[in-house]
Amino acid sequence: MAAGNSLAKRVIRRLTGRRPTSQELWQWKWATRGHEGSQAPRGLDRLPTVIESAIESGWFRSGTSLLDIGCGAGDMAAMLAARGFDTLGIDFAPAAIELARESHLGHEPITSLRFEVADLATDTTGLGVFENLVDRGCFHCLDVSDHGAYGRNVAAMSSPGARFLMICGLGAVSAATREKHVRAALEEFFVLEGVDDGGGADGLALWMIRR
Repeated sequence: MAAGNSLAKRVIRRLTGRRPTSQELWQWKWATRGHEGSQAPRGLDRLPTVIESAIESGWFRSGTSLLDIGCGAGDMAAMLAARGFDTLGIDFAPAAIELARESHLGHEPITSLRFEVADLATDTTGLGVFENLVDRGCFHCLDVSDHGAYGRNVAAMSSPGARFLMICGLGAVSAATREKHVRAALEEFFVLEGVDDGGGADGLALWMIRR
């Protein structure tokens, strides 16, 4: 990932004459997916184990609405829609949403699956209110300065009692520091029900319920 980031930064800096934003970096990665140096995430062929557990246990309630935050190419959102959730996948990279729509909607849109461009560090009015939320790759990529806006926007899109499962990568950050960041951004709005390493290679899994 570091090598891909370095290449992306050099290319964007050459084109714009300035340091690229996080949104520009991810837009470049998704727009060049499949090309050398892209470093866009690979596609999923199955749901992460921790999300399967949330569904099988009934913690996520099938037949209800679900928001997939940072959906990328939409693989997980499509699988969740197939499992009975009315699913909206959002990503702040237009190239990711274009790919998601092409890959999973085609010429016959699935009524229980939608994709929209949205940046949780800015205004998300009009996207709806959801009973279940998943973040598998967004929060841990944000700058700390955006955590507050993220928390407020996620809360505004969560119905009372909504279930929020966040899977956080760690990178160079300790598990304790990552949990501290999540608490600072979200504990005003959510009860943190549990934290474990169920994220596997993805990092921590944080189970939260809207107050």
